[in-house]
Amino acid sequence: MALISCPECAKEISDKADFCPNCGFSNKQPAPPAAAVRSEEIVNREVFNAAKHSFVLGEITSISRIETRNYVYMVLGIPLLVGNIYLWKTEPSWIMPTVATVLSLVFISLFYKDEGSINSTGTFRELTDDVGKVREQYAEKIGSAALMTYKKNSLIYTTEFTINPARIAGFTTFKGQDHAIPYLIGAVGMGAAYYLNAPVLYAFGLFILLGIFLRKGGIEIDAVGGKKVFIYTLMKDIKPIANELELKISQRADVF
Repeated sequence: MALISCPECAKEISDKADFCPNCGFSNKQPAPPAAAVRSEEIVNREVFNAAKHSFVLGEITSISRIETRNYVYMVLGIPLLVGNIYLWKTEPSWIMPTVATVLSLVFISLFYKDEGSINSTGTFRELTDDVGKVREQYAEKIGSAALMTYKKNSLIYTTEFTINPARIAGFTTFKGQDHAIPYLIGAVGMGAAYYLNAPVLYAFGLFILLGIFLRKGGIEIDAVGGKKVFIYTLMKDIKPIANELELKISQRADVF
């Protein structure tokens, strides 16, 4: 046992004493706040390779992809191709076939979606690798129980993602606006069909149907480091995913 000077009254006290017997000054070291304990959490510094880039494994927030299903192009493309060939062969003027070809390409392009990404602290990289394989490798490294995973097929899209709740600062849900343009085109086309008495223009009503199929939403994540990440899901799954993500984050918080 050694004697030390009390910081408050300067009298000698034991270094083992919790309080100064003369002035009552506490000799205990205050416990660090919860935030400080949390900030000292050890991040896995192992290198994880994907998308021709290297990431610190413990810094990765999410791996995600949304992609148009291949059969969609066949179902839509073959009839449009046949129709355009017929117009080019039968129409005496090049104007109508040209307009039809351009509209067909625009129509097909509205369905196109192929976005893969891997997001780390403050960093976003496009992911052209096999997302399913990358997600599996990531889950093996981190442990699937600590992650939130999702993969679903809609009529038009395949959406999949893996999220690490430990790397999330906050999140909110959103509804995409991709369907707005087809709705507008369909409404204008059908309005023109009515006012111009041109029944063929009622075909633009198909764009409204297209807009229904293109509706999607998801989760907007505020990742640690300030990067915003948009994760797409089916519209009907937005609320269940938000609830599950909130639960995962709460379970993570219970550790501290």
